[in-house]
Amino acid sequence: MVKVSIPSERLRTALNEDPEFRIAARYWDGELELDIGERPWVITLASGVVTSVSNDVPPARTGHVVITAPVDDWAKLLQDPPPPFYHDFYPATCWHSFRFGGDSDYLWAYYAAVRRTAEILRATASVARD
Repeated sequence: MVKVSIPSERLRTALNEDPEFRIAARYWDGELELDIGERPWVITLASGVVTSVSNDVPPARTGHVVITAPVDDWAKLLQDPPPPFYHDFYPATCWHSFRFGGDSDYLWAYYAAVRRTAEILRATASVARD
């Protein structure tokens, strides 16, 4: 069994201190929901600043982007380096079990920030195997 753990405060700080993420996410008011198996992680943004990372899923609204995958696929995406087609969310949706949902206008408008989130998650999240 695989378990992915995200230290909320560490991820929030890492995203807010990353210049590439901050530029790509500027003006984003909404949420990036990462559904890792059965467990959601919600990154809340206000004008591109991450205000919280929690497990509380708000009602769907404009600016709410969702990325869903089984925990085994998340573990592969978080490897450094990741296996083929796990290096980014888009190829992972084409070749693996990742799925996009929520507000597609925000997904594509802020895709550079979404993509950068994957890179930062590789440095902050941990994967444990039982």
